[in-house]
Amino acid sequence: RGMLETLYQRGYDAVLMESKFSPAKVQEHLAVLDRRGVDGIILFAFNDLDYAAMAPLKEKLVLVAREYPGFSSVCFDDAGAVRTMLAQLASRGARDIAYLGVDASDLTTGQRRLDAYLAYCAEQGLRPCSALGDLSLQSGYRLAAELLTPSTQALVCASDTLAIGAAKYLQEQGRSEVLVTGLGNNPMLSFLFPNALSLDLGYKGAGEQAARQLLGQIEQDQPPLVTIAPCRTL
Repeated sequence: RGMLETLYQRGYDAVLMESKFSPAKVQEHLAVLDRRGVDGIILFAFNDLDYAAMAPLKEKLVLVAREYPGFSSVCFDDAGAVRTMLAQLASRGARDIAYLGVDASDLTTGQRRLDAYLAYCAEQGLRPCSALGDLSLQSGYRLAAELLTPSTQALVCASDTLAIGAAKYLQEQGRSEVLVTGLGNNPMLSFLFPNALSLDLGYKGAGEQAARQLLGQIEQDQPPLVTIAPCRTL
C-alpha cells in the first residue's frame, strides 16, 4: 500500500508480480519487465537470489528487506525490533525469556534476529534459551512446547505467525502468565490473544521509502541508498 500510494501520486502505473520466493521465478519476472521497458522495479529480496544477474538493472531497481552491495535497498530493523521487545519484557520484570526463531539460513528473520536475542542476553546476564523452525503456525506451537519450562516468563517470537502458534500452546497449557511477543503487527495476534505484544516493523513506511528511492533514481539519477525502516511499538 505504501508503494502504490507513493507511485500513484506521481502518475505512475504499477504491475504486481508474485515470485512465491522462487529465485527462478524472480529471474523470469525481471526478464519480462526488462523487455517491457518498465521505468523501475521494486523487488522483495530473499535468500538465493542471483544478484549478479540483476546487475544490469540496478540503476532502476530497489530491494526491500535485504541489502546487497551496489544496489539501492530498504531494510527492516531486525536487531532493533528484537531488542525493543526484550527491553519491554525486562521493564515488566521478565528475566527468563525464551526465543522462538527461524532457521539461520535466512539472514534477516533468521540470523539477525537470533543474534540480537543472544547479544541482549549476554549484555544483561540472562540465560539464553532458543529454538529455530520455520515461519508456520505449527512451528510456533511446536517450539513453544519444546522451550516452555515452569520458570519461563516470556516468549519472544521472530514473527507474529510464530507468536500465534506459541500463544495457542500456552492457552492449552493454562500458562496465561507467560508473556508472548511477536514482530509484524498481524491483527490476528491481538484479536485472538489480547494479552500478546507485537511490534510494527514499518512495512508501509518501508514501501513508501522504497518508492521514493526508486523515483529518485529514475527521475533524478540519485545514487543507490541503503536505508532502515524504523520500527515502533504498539
